[in-house]
Amino acid sequence: SAVTQPVEFRIDRTAPTVSIYRSLSPKKNPTRGTATLNCIDDLSGCNVATYKYYVTEESVKLAQCPTDLSLYTERAPPIIDSYSWACGYAEDNAGNEAFSEPVEFPLLR
Repeated sequence: SAVTQPVEFRIDRTAPTVSIYRSLSPKKNPTRGTATLNCIDDLSGCNVATYKYYVTEESVKLAQCPTDLSLYTERAPPIIDSYSWACGYAEDNAGNEAFSEPVEFPLLR
């Protein structure tokens, strides 16, 4: 008779933490920026293939990032060259999803 070893199953129901890192250039009076998504998930890890970006050139403060995934059309970190707000979306490897808070890109035209 075969001896079986116990198997541990870990269930991840917690959404990852998603944020946008803003880099601007030049530092003084910036005219260009890049939005880079940062995802943290301690249980199953982040699924890089799901990273998406939303950028809007709205001049009013974006209170929160939209949850309509059809608006998230950028796959690579977008290069931004006008006043904008950027948002990010990601899933962890268990399929839990999360959106970032909006990040302002106060660029000069």
